[in-house]
Amino acid sequence: MAPTQCFMCQLPITEAEAFVSKGKSYCSQCRIAVGGSPDAAAPAPAPEGLPSMAAPAQPSMPPGFGPPPSAAETRGAPAPSGGADAAAPKISLPLPGRPLHYEHSGTIGFAGPVFMLSGALAVAAVTGFIYAYVVYWIPLIYVNALACLGYGAFLGYMVGQLGKAGSLRSSPFALLMGFFAGVFAVYFSWAIWFQAHASLAIWSPAGIFDEAGKIAVEGLWGIGGIAFKGGLLKAVWAAEAAIIVGSSTLLAWLAVSEGAFCESCHEWLARTAEARLEPVLNPPALIPKLERGDFAALAGMGNVAYDVHRFCRLELWACNKCRFLFCLSLSDVSITKDAEGNKDEDIEVLLDKLIVSAEVHDWAVKRFV
Repeated sequence: MAPTQCFMCQLPITEAEAFVSKGKSYCSQCRIAVGGSPDAAAPAPAPEGLPSMAAPAQPSMPPGFGPPPSAAETRGAPAPSGGADAAAPKISLPLPGRPLHYEHSGTIGFAGPVFMLSGALAVAAVTGFIYAYVVYWIPLIYVNALACLGYGAFLGYMVGQLGKAGSLRSSPFALLMGFFAGVFAVYFSWAIWFQAHASLAIWSPAGIFDEAGKIAVEGLWGIGGIAFKGGLLKAVWAAEAAIIVGSSTLLAWLAVSEGAFCESCHEWLARTAEARLEPVLNPPALIPKLERGDFAALAGMGNVAYDVHRFCRLELWACNKCRFLFCLSLSDVSITKDAEGNKDEDIEVLLDKLIVSAEVHDWAVKRFV
């Protein structure tokens, strides 16, 4: 039989094993998730002397990708004791050929780049106009620094969100588009600033560099008796441009890379729950256990109040459309306050989007949320 590939788990199967639904082939395990009967006829037995290709009589769903048991499957089963504090499920991980942690497929597609490119130009044009006049009317270095940081961060965030709207699953491409958006934003804000400053319509990059060099000779402003002109003023301009481009690049990358995408139903996973747990005292001992599917150690961790200064943040993701993909993350969070009472979070990711089963996801929601 010619080999093929399961549409969901990407594992190799033969045509005889394949369960076909809507033109797509699924293995004996994944067919249950798309509505196939678990009692579907098994393939014909292999000739004598060859290994049988028949699926196991009671196949177990791939870890992290199985739907919850149906009512028929659970009817008559005794209720678990302990309620939310029942023993944690233990799942055998990993499935051969399946990564432990979620990773983007790297798909770029058509809609994502179009949304990001058109959005970058539109957002940069509108916010660049506002930024240029803010800098012109309030020539204070502190205001300029906050304005350019907000300008770049907002632009990068919007570009990243537009990429997600177009189902972009490539973090490197998002990084590239964020960089491009930041460079265009710097160019456009300079062009608008010249119109505000000297009523000059300069749109060529070479013309902008030449005119900026002339202004740098005379300078624009000073602080504490120090006149900002020449190389010092150019250094300030370079720092502003670096902040805009850097924040735009970083935020676009973060917006795309922090999500998880279900390739089965073409939807981004929803963050279904978040909880604050006791700090993890020995991550090197805990994380390997969780990656092996042993969640007993996690079950022993309790919730903490919201006013503590250090805790373990538990995050859960799920595809609520097909309930086929579930992820779990853990982060160590330390909160500090400055003299003015402003909070700052120091976050260390301990476990990033571990693929878990529906059973583990639902247990964690009941146990910790």
